Parts: sequence; C-alpha cells; structure tokens
Amino acid sequence: MSRFAGCFLLMGAATPDASAQIGNGAIMEVQHAFANGDFETLLDRASHRMEIAIFEASRYYSRGQARYVLKTFFQQHPPRQFVLKDYYRTTRGWYAEGDYWYVNATRPLKVYLRLQLRGRQWELREVLIEQEGRR
Repeated sequence: MSRFAGCFLLMGAATPDASAQIGNGAIMEVQHAFANGDFETLLDRASHRMEIAIFEASRYYSRGQARYVLKTFFQQHPPRQFVLKDYYRTTRGWYAEGDYWYVNATRPLKVYLRLQLRGRQWELREVLIEQEGRR
C-alpha cells in the first residue's frame, strides 16, 4: 500500500458541515479537470507549494514548477476518462482516489488527491499518480 493510500485508513471521518459541502464541490472540480487534462484548473486550486509524485517518490513544487510537471504529464498521457472511485472527508481535509485512463492505455493509472482547507479555500495539496499494482 502506498504512503498516501494509507492515509485513508489512518484518519477518521469528520462530521459533515458547510465546509464539507464546499470541499465536495472542490473534489468535483478537480475530477472534471483530470478528466479533461486541464492542468490550469488544477493549478487554480493548488496551494503555493504542492506535493506531486508521478511514478516516483514525491517532491514539493512551486506553482510554476507544478504547471510544467502537470502539463507534461497530460501531454504524455492525454486523458480518455477519469473515474473518481471514492473520496473521504477527514479532520485534515479531503482525500480522493480515482482511475485515470489515458489514450491507448490498457490499464488505468491510480490517482490519489489531497485537498486541505486554507482560510475559506480548499487547496489541492498533493497529487500522487501510480501505475496500477505498484503498491
């Protein structure tokens, strides 16, 4: 199991509230962005520093660096479909898990996302993309 996926198991769910509803909308926005390879929308939602791992160990990136990394990913793996499999509200934020199908893929990539509330904005803090079965 990946370090990120383990967070789903370790954190308990929080009670629903207004911020949860807004966070749910943020998750749907991120889902739509992944489905369309829209790295700009992902960056609009991103924190000033973001943790990204694509087929390797995670690193922290500034928004400018994250733009390049995500743009390159979507160019090399053009989206065909993104299916959000599950998402969780915890005391620390939102975690989401999905399957990313790209053009000519025979198996989906596993995508894990973490959003955290900062002020009144749900920020995308982490993106982890793995090949299925690599945990």
